[in-house]
Amino acid sequence: MKVFVNILFFILLICPFNAFAGVTVEVTVPLAGSNELLSDLKQDIYHKAFLQACLKESESILGVSVPKERLSILQDFLEPVLDKLVYGYREIYFKIGEQDIKLKLDCEINRKILRNELKKYGILFTARHKIAYDLTLQGVSPEEFVILSRLQTLAGVEVSPGAELKLTILRGKDKWAGELIFGKHKIKCISSSLKDLWLKVWAKYFALPEVMDQLTETFVLSTVGWACAESIHNFDAQLRQWDQIILKQELIHIDLQVPSINATWNVWTLDKKSLEKRLNNVLHSQNIVYSLTRRRTNEIN
Repeated sequence: MKVFVNILFFILLICPFNAFAGVTVEVTVPLAGSNELLSDLKQDIYHKAFLQACLKESESILGVSVPKERLSILQDFLEPVLDKLVYGYREIYFKIGEQDIKLKLDCEINRKILRNELKKYGILFTARHKIAYDLTLQGVSPEEFVILSRLQTLAGVEVSPGAELKLTILRGKDKWAGELIFGKHKIKCISSSLKDLWLKVWAKYFALPEVMDQLTETFVLSTVGWACAESIHNFDAQLRQWDQIILKQELIHIDLQVPSINATWNVWTLDKKSLEKRLNNVLHSQNIVYSLTRRRTNEIN
């Protein structure tokens, strides 16, 4: 544990503080009937606390409460990358009672890495609504159907025969093959397991610029009234921290013509109302006038 804390201290020295999120969690592990050593129980309860912190921060990034079943599946997928997500912790208390052990931690979570994981799984785009797709299978066993069902729940996709988005999964002798067709795109992957194949195919799908444009609202954010270019770049950095609201942003223009210095961004969001509320709070206090204009997909570079 001391090594973990030392690593955290080093990382906080070399990395921007705003890349991390402090998440407070409390976990209880029963003592009754356990034959484990105290050291093993302590390791187990810390592990549970780290996972709970990642799930709590996931819901913060998504901006919605995730159903328990989906959250449980997400936990299974985040567990293998836990060491990348949790940069460190501060123990608030560790109490050993007659019946249980209670642990309360303040964990440091890397929101950028966690957000990328949520995007890769698809839940970043489907937390509020599902995506319909047409599925063709060959050689899948009943046990593998269970795996497939969990993968669908995690990704937020549901089978709809005839849907424009089409996925074919074939099981060979010792390999799995998949092809996903989306418009002009054909995503082909091969893997040794159904789970890995699924993640590869959908990660590539959700990484497509067209998918970002299709699943989000895209706006031009125009602003007027900045005092200097430094203020614009500070605001641009601030926008990057609004990852509950903005999925992607691009600073596309700055006009330094005094006295009305202006700047323009492209922004991709899942929640326009929340974005406008945040902009009102931040920009109105600086006497910055702004407007949000919807962009058509074919206008976006």
